[in-house]
Amino acid sequence: MVNSTKILAVITVVIASGCNLPSQSSPTTSSGTTATSKYLYVASGTTYAGLGTAMAAPSNTIVRFKENGGFDSVVVDYSNFPSDTPVDMVNYDDNYLLVLVENASGRRIDKVAKNGTGFATFLSNSTALSAQLRSMFATIDGGWIVSKGT
Repeated sequence: MVNSTKILAVITVVIASGCNLPSQSSPTTSSGTTATSKYLYVASGTTYAGLGTAMAAPSNTIVRFKENGGFDSVVVDYSNFPSDTPVDMVNYDDNYLLVLVENASGRRIDKVAKNGTGFATFLSNSTALSAQLRSMFATIDGGWIVSKGT
């Protein structure tokens, strides 16, 4: 039986962080079929809560939880990069997330490998990302909408 308190805590974190629940394929099984695992990605950075910005958790990480709610891995640890904090993320494809990164001296969108092998700057535009970043979501035509403060 699954611990309902643990599930409620994870759901609360998901709602607060605005993250997505993308799936990622697992390796081929011994029978030759491909098993698909689903993971929950959670950002512990700054969150816009409607009436203001909630402070970032000290970790400033993106972590991955297993389908059963158990911790799987740290995907990226932004605390290693001064002033960087993940604000929001969207599913890019089977292998990557796009992460909205708040840093007053260089706001950007990073393309982060879901398996934790690294990340690279996907978009850095001082005009488009000129104010405090709040959220991002994918549109059905393949674009992204980014909300920012003024």
